[in-house]
Amino acid sequence: MMERKLLNYDTAKIAMDTGTAMTFSGYASTFGNVDSYNDTILPTAYEKTLTNRKNPVLMHYQHDWNVVIGKFIELRSDDYGLFVKGELTPGHSLATDVAASMRHGTLSGLSIGYSLYDNGSKNVNGVRQLSDINLHEISVVVTPADNYARVDQSSVKSALYEAKSLADIEDWLRDSVGFSRQAATTLVSKIKNLSSDLVKKDEFDVKIIEKMFENRLKSLKKD
Repeated sequence: MMERKLLNYDTAKIAMDTGTAMTFSGYASTFGNVDSYNDTILPTAYEKTLTNRKNPVLMHYQHDWNVVIGKFIELRSDDYGLFVKGELTPGHSLATDVAASMRHGTLSGLSIGYSLYDNGSKNVNGVRQLSDINLHEISVVVTPADNYARVDQSSVKSALYEAKSLADIEDWLRDSVGFSRQAATTLVSKIKNLSSDLVKKDEFDVKIIEKMFENRLKSLKKD
């Protein structure tokens, strides 16, 4: 399963080269800290994926696999995290806009798209330690100040109908809505209890559950 992690602009230490160069450097992830997902990345997590690569790590914008805005010319782990050096594509209009945003410091940061190799994580005292990451892509991201503003009826409906499990719904709430792991788990648990009551009454309908999500998300926007 594909997962994502955003590293904010300041923590990512993004820096554009001087002049009109389209190259930048920074960090796509850091080691040792516990993030909002209650995950921590171990210093050896990228060793396999960087050593045994057949295909390059792609540079996307907003995790859109149809949009490649450049290429990475260096990827390596150091004491701080996963260091990257990238080159934005000259003459590419979106890449030019991204370069301007980097220079102005108005990007949200860098976000990795990854999966885990077999036995690539373990739970230690409630914290998921990621020890073996399969890195697929790194995106330059711009996130609205209000993450909930991106959630509309169509996105709720799509998430519910495409989900194969409650875990998929929790992932959607974290990755697309901006919930913490605890908040996503709490909301899904409440919806599960409500839907269970409806099943007992023979009133279960995914449209009702859809409405529950919409109403709950609207209340969160007002908080």
